[in-house]
Amino acid sequence: MNKLLQVFIEATTIVIGIHFLSFTTLYLTNNFTKQDFLHILPVSVVILFVPIFLTSFYFKREQKLKTITIAALSTFLITYLLIKVIDNTWLKVFGIKSIFNGAIAFFISVLYSLLQLVISEKSFFSKEKSKVSVKYSLKRIVLIPLSGAIIYSVYIYFGSSSSFNLIPVWYKLFPLGLIIALFTIHFNNYVYTKYTATYRNFLIVTLYLSVNIIMPALIFLTRDSFYVYDENYIDKFKSFIRPIIATIILFAPFYTYVLILTHLYFLSLLHKQEKKKLKEQSLTLQLNYQQLKKQLSPHFLFNNISVLTGLIEENPKRAINFSQKLANVYRYFLDNEKNDVVKLKDELSFAKDYVELIKMRFEEGIYFTIDIPEENQEKYILSNSLQQILENVIKHNEVSRDNPVNININVNTDYLTIQNNINQKLINQKESGNGVNNIKSRYSYFSDREVIIQKTEGIYTIELPLLSI
Repeated sequence: MNKLLQVFIEATTIVIGIHFLSFTTLYLTNNFTKQDFLHILPVSVVILFVPIFLTSFYFKREQKLKTITIAALSTFLITYLLIKVIDNTWLKVFGIKSIFNGAIAFFISVLYSLLQLVISEKSFFSKEKSKVSVKYSLKRIVLIPLSGAIIYSVYIYFGSSSSFNLIPVWYKLFPLGLIIALFTIHFNNYVYTKYTATYRNFLIVTLYLSVNIIMPALIFLTRDSFYVYDENYIDKFKSFIRPIIATIILFAPFYTYVLILTHLYFLSLLHKQEKKKLKEQSLTLQLNYQQLKKQLSPHFLFNNISVLTGLIEENPKRAINFSQKLANVYRYFLDNEKNDVVKLKDELSFAKDYVELIKMRFEEGIYFTIDIPEENQEKYILSNSLQQILENVIKHNEVSRDNPVNININVNTDYLTIQNNINQKLINQKESGNGVNNIKSRYSYFSDREVIIQKTEGIYTIELPLLSI
């Protein structure tokens, strides 16, 4: 019900706006009478309201072909029946005027559907400028005004008494339509690469309005005597409106059709070319990311071999236990080498085993606590990131019974917080920052949120974004 009301308000607003503009123009040109108003209003309301209402109601971008077809055919049928009721010819099976107006409503429905496709594009509201320039096919550009000229030819053939009226379509509408299509795609190329959504869309709307006023005006200045519909309807229409306004109303749908189809063609090309560029960038990023990951394995192994070597000299039995623990930890490390992200609970389990290795060397010099709710442990984290952080803690702090290091891991909103007290080593060790930079670089591939590092007096804190997959 909410959708029906929303669509009704949308259609009513557009119809009222168009009629207000039209009747204001008529009034200002002194060609407005009450009789004309009463004669045209019921038909014009039906021709505009029905296609806009049905198109908005049925429109679904993911099923565009199906919904456009349903809306257009429903529009033709309902408009045809309503016009027959208005003209009091509903008992007759056929009626030229009803079919004619149904065809107009059908065309308006298609145009409005195409316009909604343009507006529903993500790039239509994008604040980003396009990073690619579109390359188009001239053959496909030609097909756009060509299809519009064919539609107008069919429209004129069945609505006019003379096939001579088809000639201006092909030596005026089609060539001008081709020029507009070529200009539009170059214009879009320019505004999409130079401007963001607000100013870009303002320029596009200005183009639409300008073309629909200037082009019909050019046709009027080189006018020919041909009408689409030869019955009294058009003659009465022309009797109260200046010819140039009539020409604009008559030919604006053609140029709107060309503009919208060209715009849709441009957007489809834009998406394909941006997708291609992103794919190329993705291959480069994957190579860079794999290089970052390769830094972990030898680094981890070499550090622990050094520890093992030291234990062999100091305490062979502890060295044996250490080697067994190291084998278990490294097995987990190898099992997850191909995984970019892992569940937090798995990484925490791995971290506990890794801390056990550290404790075997430093004994009471390190304390490790974890306080994380179970629901948070189902989220994801960068694989082996905790191991790198713990390794940095040991590398940059003095770890002993007299100066223990306390490591606490908890969750702060959507971040995993690792905090430790600072026991600065007596021998200053230059901080390369390679481990932290590696984590930052790897995280940039999976999240826009940054790794947060805070160093206050006596406390070092690093926060890793928790990922949802």
